Amino acid sequence: MSAPWAIACQRVEAAYGPRTVLHGVEWRVEAGSICGLVGPNGAGKSTLFRVVTGLRPPRQGEVTVFGWAIRRLPANDRAGLVGVVPQEIAVPVPFSVRQFVLLGRTARINRWRGPTRRDWEAVEEAMEWTDTLALADRPVTELSGGERQRAVVAMVLAQDPRLILLDEPTSHLDVQHQVALIQIVRRINRERGTTIVLISHDLNLMANVCPRLVLMDHGRVVADGPPSDVLTEDRLRQVYHCTIRVRQDPESGALALFPLFA
Repeated sequence: MSAPWAIACQRVEAAYGPRTVLHGVEWRVEAGSICGLVGPNGAGKSTLFRVVTGLRPPRQGEVTVFGWAIRRLPANDRAGLVGVVPQEIAVPVPFSVRQFVLLGRTARINRWRGPTRRDWEAVEEAMEWTDTLALADRPVTELSGGERQRAVVAMVLAQDPRLILLDEPTSHLDVQHQVALIQIVRRINRERGTTIVLISHDLNLMANVCPRLVLMDHGRVVADGPPSDVLTEDRLRQVYHCTIRVRQDPESGALALFPLFA
């Protein structure tokens, strides 16, 4: 099914027990685009991700992914549409990177026949896209933070989803590895047409990576649009309850945000 919207949330409400964490969220993401979700802790960003992936059924409202109602899709079908790069992933078994990336094919592998030639081709392609081919035989447990994060992206890419959600993908990386990872993600979007949605607390990163930002607070969308329209000083003060200066580089147009401590 083709649809102009990779994600369409209509009046979505979600809760943990009696505590409501999403309040009537309206949110659409155009297929093939890059969108960023920002907001303080507890704003509802990660819960919204869980709703989109089908892991947290909404109490009210409807969520569709490429036109399909996510709550009605079997898990294997969801895996063909949505891939998730989590904040952290535990790897208790010392898989090689190649074996680890193959886990992304789990929903597509026939349990009786094992991986096919196409599955292994998808693994090789994913490692090539993420610059992890040279790491293929190394245990994932021995990788650096940047290497491991690229391996995680490769695993998700091997899944061949149409939409990838990344939750704080650069939170434990230095600047060099942040840049490398974002370059990979942008290339996946540009050359494969994969829709990308990112969550991050790094406002500077998000302002200069995402053409569109959605700012959340207390389970609601409070602003949606280009970074320069969303990340205004007045709005940031209201949402984050501190003073954050916003400046724009006159040559590149890049935004720079920095809090005041005095």
